[in-house]
Parts: sequence; C-alpha cells; structure tokens
Amino acid sequence: TWTLVPRPPGAEVLRTTWAYAIKTTDTGMFHKLGTRVCVVGTGMDREIYNAYSDVMRMSSLKTIAAIRGAYYTQLISFQADVSDAFQSTRIDGPEHKDMKPIYVQQAKGFEKYGPNGQHLVCRLNVTMQGLIHAASTFSTRLNALLERPGAGKIGLRRSVWDPKVYIYHHGPLANSDASLDKILSTYQGIEQPPSTKAPIGWGMIGIHVDDLTGVVSSAAVQSYILELIQVTYGTTSSPWTKVLGFKITCDDSNHTVTLSADAALADLHAKHLAHRICVSPKHPCPSTLDLEAGIAPDATDPRLAAFKEMQAETCSILGKLLWLGNAYPMLLYPTVRGCEFMSNPGWSVHKLALHISMYATSHAVPLVYGGLACTSLILSEPTVLPFTSGRKEYGLHCFADAGLMPKSITGGTIMLAGASILDICQRQHLEGPSSHAVEVVAASSVLHALIPIRGLLQECSIHQVLSTPMYLDSSSTVAVANNRAAPHRSVWLQRRTIVLNEAVDLEEVRIAHISEADNIADPNTKYNKHLVMVRHQHYKCNIAGDPPGSHEL
Repeated sequence: TWTLVPRPPGAEVLRTTWAYAIKTTDTGMFHKLGTRVCVVGTGMDREIYNAYSDVMRMSSLKTIAAIRGAYYTQLISFQADVSDAFQSTRIDGPEHKDMKPIYVQQAKGFEKYGPNGQHLVCRLNVTMQGLIHAASTFSTRLNALLERPGAGKIGLRRSVWDPKVYIYHHGPLANSDASLDKILSTYQGIEQPPSTKAPIGWGMIGIHVDDLTGVVSSAAVQSYILELIQVTYGTTSSPWTKVLGFKITCDDSNHTVTLSADAALADLHAKHLAHRICVSPKHPCPSTLDLEAGIAPDATDPRLAAFKEMQAETCSILGKLLWLGNAYPMLLYPTVRGCEFMSNPGWSVHKLALHISMYATSHAVPLVYGGLACTSLILSEPTVLPFTSGRKEYGLHCFADAGLMPKSITGGTIMLAGASILDICQRQHLEGPSSHAVEVVAASSVLHALIPIRGLLQECSIHQVLSTPMYLDSSSTVAVANNRAAPHRSVWLQRRTIVLNEAVDLEEVRIAHISEADNIADPNTKYNKHLVMVRHQHYKCNIAGDPPGSHEL
C-alpha cells in the first residue's frame, strides 16, 4: 500500500484519519462496525488530480431491471462488489511517471520511526479512500480490464450512451442485426467452448464506482466477466438483493422484478416519525401547498434552537425523499415543491415533508418490471395505447406535461417493461408566458432524456425501428411538433420546437395527443385528485389488473 520514507524536503504531506462506518444487512439491521484509515484529500490540487468519475445513470439501472423482467427465463441477474478497488489500484507504475509521488501521514496509533528516531511518512503505491482522484484512477483501470483484457480474450463493449454500461456478446450472432429476442433464444442451452475460451452468450453490466449490476445469458458469461476483473481485483458476487441501496426482488412465479427501498422507509420512520403521532394519508401531496421560506427568530429568542432543528430535519427528510422517488415515483412532485425552499425551509415546508413521509411509509407503491405478459421490449405494431383494457405496451414510450402554477414546471415519464424507468419533475429556467410555451419546453426536455435511453436499447440489440411514442395532452404542442411551419411566435419558442421537429423528421419519436386523464406525467406537475393519482400510479408502477377507468374519475 505504501512505503515508509523520511519526509522529503518541501514535500506536501496529506493528513490521515480513521473513518468509522456502521455496516447493515440487506434488511437494514446492524451487521458490524467497520474502520478504515483514509486520506484527507480536500486540499489536493484539482488542476492536477481528476476528481470526476462517471457512474451509471439511474435510468440505466432501471433499464437493466426492465430487461431482466422482460426476458425473465432467459437471463440470470447478479451483482458484484470489487472488495479492494482502491487498495489494488497502483499509482507507482510507468503510466503515472509524470505524477508527483503522494505522501501521507502514518495512521494514528500505528506510527513507526526511523533508526535514529526521525519521523517517517507514507509514500503511496496505491490509491486510498480520500484521495480525490481515487475513483477516477480505479475507473480507468477497470475500463482497461473490461475493454482490453489481453491476447486471446474477448472484451466488453463500452456503451456510447452511458459510459459506465458495458455489453458482452460473443457467438454466431455477434455483429449481426439480430434482435435481443433472437439472440437469447438462440444461445439458450447452447454448447459452450472449453473454459479457456470466451463463452458464447450475451450480457450487460452497469457500474457505480466499485459496485456492478448485471444480467447475463448464462453462468459461464457471468464467471468470464468477473474473471476479467479478478486479474487485478478481488470480487464477491451474488444474485440481486440490495443494489445501490435499493432492494431488488425477482419473482419467479410472476416473472417480475420489483425495485423498492424497504430499509430506507423503515429508517425514515424510525428517525423522523416514530416519536410523533402519525396518520396515514392516502395522497402524497396535500390539496393546497402554501409553502413559505423560514423566518428565523432573534438570536435571543428561545425558539431559535427549535427553528434550526426544524430546518435541519426538513432538509434531511427532503434529501431522503428525493432518493426514494427513484423507487416510488409518486413522491416526486411534492418533494420537488418542498425542495424549492431547501436553502431556508419554513414550518410549512417541514409539515409537507412529514406528510410525504407518512404517506411513503404507509402507502408508497414500488416499481414492478415485467410480468407474464411481458416477453419482449420491441415496440408493438400497432402500439398499444395507454390504459387499453387487458393489454399494455411494454416497449419504450413516454409522456410529457407541464404546469404553470406557481412556477413553470416540466413533468415526464419514460416507460419500459411496464413501469417507469425515468420520472422527470423539474422547474423550468424561466416562467413561461403561456401554457403552450411551457408544454413545448417540457416536451423538448423529455425528448433530451429519451434519446440516450433509445441509444442504449439499440446497443443492447433491442432495435428501435419504430418511432418512440411521446404522448402529450396539449393539442397545440402536438401541432407545432409535427409541423415546422406552425410556430411563429418567437425565436425562443422556435428553437425549442426545432428540436421536436427534427426528432419527428428522423422518426425517433412519434408525438401524439392524449387526454389529460390518461397522461401519467400529469402527477409530476401538479396535485391530482386521489382517484386520478391512483389511476396514474397503477399504470406507472405496473400494478396487476386494469386501473380505475376514466369514467370513474
């Protein structure tokens, strides 16, 4: 890890500290206390050391779960952890000859001295936690192991659309235009070559720092991918259980993959609700949102301590709810509204945060991908319209909507394998002059999020031959998107519509009108009545059976 040397004259020596972590099980129960010596790298020069490192997009993680749900019987899912990611990433090799040596203090309590009692420092040979470039250096090394494994080995192809997703394909259909449906059916049960050669099959992995999540066509492909990494690093692998903090449950009887966060909900309840008298609201958002910024009491006011405690708790809850929104999309809109006051929340924002938390811990519905009726992710032809009784579209499709009150807001939902893989709820940069203008901005924002997902699916041999349906409830926005001659109001609006026009011309999307009652992006822009919210949640989360009909709203 390091070499003990006398401190070179004029060399910068970074401090070290002991970090203590509470390790929990997949269910959130206490497992053990972990200790680790870390470098305090906050003073490192960011002009010299690369502090940025890519991680897999959340939509890519959900895409992997959706692919597993759609091709349930033909794929194996696994997760892996690189146990010595930083400790085995060397920084003393010839490729680092232009970098200055890094010196750090010895770990407190374990100091050693030179023969004459002089102080010694550690010259690092590998990266350590706390170095600002540790993650990027490890990522570079891992990329090389996967893409360029050496003579006689087949590497993985790095995705263009998400640089932390890698695709493996070796076999008679490699480099062909065969769809994933055909690839998996062809390779199922195929005779494998000797273990010294690359196995025939298909696989896909996503990487978040040192955590891998993947689906493969056979155990041989899984072993092969892990062996590429084990040339340098140690790994532990298992079936899906807890991935990036989320619980992923595979149901063999219903062929579904559920993304939830039970442990995080339990922690939310224990820390913020258990000591309070709670109710179980059936809606995540109150019907009226009269939110105000905080007004701090005077420094001599005895209520100041309670006010500061309220603000700290509000920010903590809202941060947790933002993360939980990845698994429970109906939490997103009220949470984003509360986050408008994150810098200075008032008591009304605190009340909203507690309301959302009570709903989340009692009624939140997770995302479910796949199902017995989902056997492919190729878009149907003709496309199954949303809320068609007894049928559902499992191919890629999306919805866009916008709200004006109190500020312009974009809402969007991108669907795959029956459930949402990306929900968008974000404030627009400017307050829109009209409902039509904000709808155009919303549609173009959803389009920008859609294109990388289309590209990733294409790389996975899930061919996007048909245009992806984008459903809007604004007739005027549908008109300007499908007709270049329509918008003449302003240059600003024309620039937005050109993006939509080009996507339509290139047949990347097909923009169609849908009623507001059927637009499942609507809950991401405003409060919906309870029955409307339940209906949209039913479709968005892939709940079994038919949702409440529009005639019941």
